[in-house]
Amino acid sequence: QKAGRDILETSIKRRAITRLIPLWRAEKVARGLVDYSDQIRLAGLLVETYPSIGEHLRARFDVVLLDEYQDTSIAQRCMLQSSFGREFPMTAVGDPCQGIYGWRGASVENIDRFLEHFGGDATGSFSLRDNRRSGEGIVEVANRASATLRARHVGVSELRATREAGTVDIAMFETAPEEIAWVVERIAGMHGIEGETIAVLAATVGTLVRVDAALRARGIP
Repeated sequence: QKAGRDILETSIKRRAITRLIPLWRAEKVARGLVDYSDQIRLAGLLVETYPSIGEHLRARFDVVLLDEYQDTSIAQRCMLQSSFGREFPMTAVGDPCQGIYGWRGASVENIDRFLEHFGGDATGSFSLRDNRRSGEGIVEVANRASATLRARHVGVSELRATREAGTVDIAMFETAPEEIAWVVERIAGMHGIEGETIAVLAATVGTLVRVDAALRARGIP
């Protein structure tokens, strides 16, 4: 029942947004404005309306390489189909488990169904499994964390570590400053090891700014 209510609520919201789209487009035209979604939509309309554009692109390039393809939208995929069709040499690289831009229209279906969309004389898919950045411990945690997500996408394999080193520690704090102080202490303990570099990843730029300030206060570049 909850799933049914969620579907109904989402459908109602989408219908409301759909009514706003022509009004929003008209307002942009009136103001002489073009945003990113317009650029993609209008480019797709152009190559669909004027086949000579696609002919020019196919004559200009020998192959098409698409990187981070899980972050593309349906409109982008349609534009590529109109431009290059199903017989042109195309390769897409991406990971549906890393698709984080659904909020701005990206669809992981593009990479899941790439061979179907651009089949032609397709040679299949290949897995890039080797992780050359992290040690075995980190890769093992990553594989466990992504297991449920990987099960939703056919052909996505576990990562394979190429380094033996690597441990994972988990800590929880009551406040953000306590967490940053702990991170800085860990880095201070490792800092100065010749030939080693340390990276800090965070969910927001604001957090990284505070970490940077705390590191500088300790004399750590």
